[in-house]
Amino acid sequence: MNVLVAEKSDFQRNGLKWMLEQSGLAIERFTEATNAKDLFEQAFTGQHQLLLVDVDMLSHDDWKSMPEVTKTSVVIGITETKDFDLAIRCMEAGCYRLFVKPLAIQSFMEAIQQVGGTTTRRPHAKDGAARREALKKEWISTLIHGQVTNLREVWDQAIQLGYDALPSSVMVARISRLNELMKNKSDAWRRQVLSQVFHTVQAFSQDTGMIATLIQDEFVLLYTPKKGEQKHELVENMKKLGLRLHQEVKARTGYVLNIACGDEYKNPMLLYHSYEEAKRLLSLEFYFSSGRICAYADFPALFNKEIIDEIDVPFDEEEITRGNLAFLCSELEKKLVRLKEGGVSPLYYKLTLMYVWLKMTKHFHYTEQEQFRSFLQKGELFLNCESADDLLAKWKGFMEELAENAVFSTHHLMIDRVLDFINANFHQPITLEQAAEHINRSPYYLSHLFKKVMNMTFVEYITQVRIKRAKELLLMDEYTISDIAASIGYQDPNYFSRVFKAICGVSPKKWKTQKKLETTRMARSGKGDFTTLQKVTTYHNSV
Repeated sequence: MNVLVAEKSDFQRNGLKWMLEQSGLAIERFTEATNAKDLFEQAFTGQHQLLLVDVDMLSHDDWKSMPEVTKTSVVIGITETKDFDLAIRCMEAGCYRLFVKPLAIQSFMEAIQQVGGTTTRRPHAKDGAARREALKKEWISTLIHGQVTNLREVWDQAIQLGYDALPSSVMVARISRLNELMKNKSDAWRRQVLSQVFHTVQAFSQDTGMIATLIQDEFVLLYTPKKGEQKHELVENMKKLGLRLHQEVKARTGYVLNIACGDEYKNPMLLYHSYEEAKRLLSLEFYFSSGRICAYADFPALFNKEIIDEIDVPFDEEEITRGNLAFLCSELEKKLVRLKEGGVSPLYYKLTLMYVWLKMTKHFHYTEQEQFRSFLQKGELFLNCESADDLLAKWKGFMEELAENAVFSTHHLMIDRVLDFINANFHQPITLEQAAEHINRSPYYLSHLFKKVMNMTFVEYITQVRIKRAKELLLMDEYTISDIAASIGYQDPNYFSRVFKAICGVSPKKWKTQKKLETTRMARSGKGDFTTLQKVTTYHNSV
């Protein structure tokens, strides 16, 4: 696709080019124009499929030439002024869409992606139905994304589109398990399916007096209340319409819709709340796999900001043990059913399973690194799962894997005892034979097991523990090098110094000097503040 960007501002022009690059369109050539003369010279070559035009640069005579341009290219207009007459002029000239600066990026990106998704010619000014559909979609998008700043403008556009009342509620529908259905399918196939279903949705909206459009994968329908209709009546009527829509789409296309109805907002400037509520209700598809019609009033817990305070901890720390595995699975299922029935956000459901999983790994992995690695691997699967039943099945599988690793866990428990022995006795000479005797195993067995579990040798670990303690003592002026060596199990100070230098790169004395100088510099930068000195000491103790 060849694209022409006509914009007098360098900053705005570069911004438009960046958005085009991010859109995913296969763009072969960018052409730039900074004034109307350059715009028409380039446009009349007929080599550009898409034109992004700053319509504020067009004169009265220029507008007379625009219909010729829109016959061969898709034109998206951009302006700095909210002028309804300008919108009508763009429509009459055959422009595809008109956007007001600052651009609503999401809507703008959707528009250029829709242009890139079709190879047919852009309908020209005579194609009134297509123009009206484009204006309707832009009008709906403005309402549901909270971009309304002038009620008069909304009314004028509604009248232009043929509506004699403004909507008060939003219904959003999605094809159930669309991502699973479209797995290994092309984008063209996905668009074809959405178009097929939208054809039925649009016919339904015309029959029922609703206003419908397709935004990405969502079918958005606006509901206009009947005269004298009470709120409880509105809720029931919308649910009945949702059920009817579900039945018609399934009968005509074979696809199943999940449908959600947001609350009523009589002020059109607040209608976006209804849209956001409906989208959040659709997240409950995670629990109710298909064919669900729900309304705002049905699931108050989903909109309860204090819900976290009301959710109990799944289990006490002492309950989460390897021996308790079967009981945990049974009890957790009961707790999750209550979350599901209450309509609590699926995110909390997922996080509950992740919490129990993380706690359980403590009984099977010793190091924090192993726990963190396991958390990352499983956590991504938890968060991306689209079905509660699938997620629970995966979680049970993970727990069974842990149970099968009981032998591995036993090894960790054995090494735990060795580490406790080392930490209690590192200040005196200790040997592999002594540690093996402590756990009633052979030195050969312990040597291999220690290397496997800790990824280092028995001697390397003891050395690390001793050097860490040595660093703590070096920061205390009352200890000599000989005192420190003796206190951590080295009888020969020279040998201690060689070991220290091999690990830290400098001798104990030089390391101490460096840390003292560093402490002094940090203290000076903090102007002698006691808190700063305290932080420095804490920092060195952790090194």
